[in-house]
Amino acid sequence: MALASIPISPTASFAGCARGIETTASVTVLVLHDGRRLAVHARPDPAGARRCHDAMRHLSSVRIEGTVDRPSARVRGIGNRLPVDLAVPLATALALVDAGVPAVVSLLPEAVTA
Repeated sequence: MALASIPISPTASFAGCARGIETTASVTVLVLHDGRRLAVHARPDPAGARRCHDAMRHLSSVRIEGTVDRPSARVRGIGNRLPVDLAVPLATALALVDAGVPAVVSLLPEAVTA
């Protein structure tokens, strides 16, 4: 599927496991296991992923959550001896997903206002 024909609905929520990313010169697309795609406004940061990997003994998973417009990312793993849950930039999370770290995506279409 060409990137120009990716259907991205502003009202769709995205939840599932990430299979990987596709990166071109102009866009980064997060691909879920069920085939859905989501364009994200960040470029993968391999140097940040390396720093994150070096800081932990074991990387368990990446979690990308929030809203489609403002996603946030967290990494879970084992630090020196204890479990660690760290907030990381989205660019770092994308590079970790590209490197094969399991990822869970849970994005709402827009912020819920009270």
